[in-house]
Amino acid sequence: MVFARTDIRLLAPLPRPTRLRDCSLFLEHMDVVLARMAREAAAKEADPEAAYQRLMSSGKYTLNPLFKKTCVYYNADHTSVSGTDTEIVWPSYSSWMDFELEWACVIGRTGKNIPREKASEHIFGFTILNDWSARDVQLPLMDTMLGPGEGKDFTGSWGLGPCIATPDELGDPYHLVMTAKVNGEEWTRGTTGSMHHRFEDAIVQFSREKSILAGEVIGSGTVLGGCGFELGRRLQAGDVVELEIERIGVLRNRVVRAA
Repeated sequence: MVFARTDIRLLAPLPRPTRLRDCSLFLEHMDVVLARMAREAAAKEADPEAAYQRLMSSGKYTLNPLFKKTCVYYNADHTSVSGTDTEIVWPSYSSWMDFELEWACVIGRTGKNIPREKASEHIFGFTILNDWSARDVQLPLMDTMLGPGEGKDFTGSWGLGPCIATPDELGDPYHLVMTAKVNGEEWTRGTTGSMHHRFEDAIVQFSREKSILAGEVIGSGTVLGGCGFELGRRLQAGDVVELEIERIGVLRNRVVRAA
């Protein structure tokens, strides 16, 4: 039996990944975000511009060279996955809603000590990833040096979908247009080709003397301009966010306030 797309609701293509790691494989975004974080911190001072210059010269808001040498990541909550066309209920402890335009590869074959030339053989497919972020919670927690914590760890905070596209459907996966729209207005346009590290690099690193497992999801990190924080814009309750990647589809969600 064949159903019309309008008559069904797609669930997350992988509702409970074996493991979910979000990486920083796009680096241009990081430079802009660090400068924006310095601006946010400086805004609290009597002379914001002088404070901003002081913070930037301190080196605290300069990208750590390790980001260029290795695939930096943190373990995300693989139990908090949401799919397309579902409402993202924002936690009551946060008032700053944000999205992040990312994509991800899904591991299809378990492996250990995988050589670079064999890494692509372990990729089952690719999907869109929305790293929903409660910025007012995340930013203070980042100063602890232990990660974003509850700023990215709430129900449905990891959007995956609308499907998993296999490599044969995409051609060159590092030549795909990425866009983000809010209420139909385009906020972001980028490309998968701007990644500093590729998924194959992450697979080699993550399988070094240990196994990567079938069903794992490896997130790319955010493309340049791929979040409201970077653009100086904020979401409002009721906004519809559509993340699209060429030949994969559209991951669409509405954000709403907790009752």
